[in-house]
Amino acid sequence: LQKALVPWFQAQKDMKTPLKVSVVSVIINAILNVLAVCLLPEEYRYVGLALSTVVCSFLSSALLIYFTGRKDKSLKVDFSVGYLLKVALASVLMAIIVVVTRELFVSSSNVFVVLSICISAGGISYLCFSFLLGTISTSLLKRFIRR
Repeated sequence: LQKALVPWFQAQKDMKTPLKVSVVSVIINAILNVLAVCLLPEEYRYVGLALSTVVCSFLSSALLIYFTGRKDKSLKVDFSVGYLLKVALASVLMAIIVVVTRELFVSSSNVFVVLSICISAGGISYLCFSFLLGTISTSLLKRFIRR
């Protein structure tokens, strides 16, 4: 979504808004990453890092949508808020899958194997949930599978 909105701001000759949104997003992401590493138990730190990245991406997209709507009232940006909510739901469901997967394989002594399984389960589940929620089209999914 951000890739679609930033060129719109460029066409409006407004590069400051996307830059400000990006700076705010990076600062919040850094703060959330530090909090995740310092406050979460060691086995859940990677989940906290991933969650902070997702939250900041969501925030960045929401801010760009907000400023797009303020800049041009004739644009209908309501559909994008629904899209963001679907992406957030897919992300939460993916996080649940990753946590459950980790708990299933927690007895394994090889951390690399457990992490690889969790990453794979997270990626596949996010792809499936995104497809089911309609945030990824069939044609995009086919292109992804071909690659």
